[in-house]
Amino acid sequence: MIKKFSFFKFSTSKQRVTFIGLGNMGYSMASNLSKSGKFLISGFDINKSVQEEFNKQENTEADSFHSSISKSDYIMTMLPNTE
Repeated sequence: MIKKFSFFKFSTSKQRVTFIGLGNMGYSMASNLSKSGKFLISGFDINKSVQEEFNKQENTEADSFHSSISKSDYIMTMLPNTE
């Protein structure tokens, strides 16, 4: 029997996804997932004004960084480099 692998778990509740890095790519990906209504999204960025804009526009609540990570089912990083 062959089992199909899915990146996202199947569940009746919404999956929690935290994005670290809300630049060109991270902001767009997080925004699209948020708009789908299938996920609870948290977004964090070193630029606080971008993070605040994302949270306001996408109607998300920003817990503390560590709290969001510990509650997340998935963590996505969209960073410009390794520094």
